[in-house]
Amino acid sequence: MKQRWWYSALACGASATLALLGCALLTKQYSATASILIDPPPSSDVRTAVAVSPVYLESLRTYEYFAGSDSLFQRAAEQFHLTAADPSEPIERLKKRVLKVSKLRDTKILEITATLPDPKQAAALAGFLAAQTAALSQAVGREGDQELIAKTEQQLQAEEKRLGELNQAMQHLEGGQANGSERYKLESLIDSQAGVERELMRGEADLAEHSDGGLQRRVAELQKQSAALKARIAESETRIARTTAQREALEADIAAATRERDALRSRARDLRAIVGTRGERLSVIDAGVVPQRPSSPKTTLIVMSALLLSFVASVLYLSVGFSMAQLRVRTSRFQHAEHERTY
Repeated sequence: MKQRWWYSALACGASATLALLGCALLTKQYSATASILIDPPPSSDVRTAVAVSPVYLESLRTYEYFAGSDSLFQRAAEQFHLTAADPSEPIERLKKRVLKVSKLRDTKILEITATLPDPKQAAALAGFLAAQTAALSQAVGREGDQELIAKTEQQLQAEEKRLGELNQAMQHLEGGQANGSERYKLESLIDSQAGVERELMRGEADLAEHSDGGLQRRVAELQKQSAALKARIAESETRIARTTAQREALEADIAAATRERDALRSRARDLRAIVGTRGERLSVIDAGVVPQRPSSPKTTLIVMSALLLSFVASVLYLSVGFSMAQLRVRTSRFQHAEHERTY
């Protein structure tokens, strides 16, 4: 190896030259990074607002799918004409080559990195994706709140309709004037029955003093009238009791429906007040700057790697060559010794 050191020098020089030439031929790529801060939803409890568990931080990785969605990247590709260089390239491969989204470990920071040959375009693309990710998160949260509000308002309308039907049923119920007339009729029947009872008592007393056919017929007629009046009184009391029970049931249903309607109104009002604020809030804290240095190719790393690999390869080559030469010498000496022994 001392005698043939120039092998290693030549290999290292050639590999370094080829590496430099390859880096010069490769297209320079610039990476721009935009950062998003994920704030937890506001809370009235200070303890829950401050304490952030590792499980919660890990759950924030969901927002990587917001920034890395195919539809969002396709809109960005159309706006920045990313497919103009190679229209046949699939959008999935282009996204894998251009976009990188990651949430920093144990933080609430989401980073969006765009890599393109044009540094200004890379910075604009990263900023656009960051802004659209925040807007998409707000739109999704607002859409969920709007669906919940619409469902609550639908329940409120159904409850108001039911309450109107109950009030209408109460108005048409045999209460109010109808029930009052029924009570007046009942009182009148009771008075009539009391009068008949008094006449019946007097008739029975007169009949006890002296027997008379006409008086007996009169007493029998009064007994029939008293029985008929009692039956009518019982029917009237039954109708009044039934109407009263229906009215009490309707009043209970109206009270329950009123409470439910008021609760739904309050819930709908609260939902309108907090629409779009129940989920995490995404804020763009760094829209990205125009990169000054290319992210690839990394010339220094490539050249150093080429030098190291070429040096190791040259040493292995010289070592193997030296071993093979030693093996040939030993084989030649052994054959020569065998030849002398034979002759």
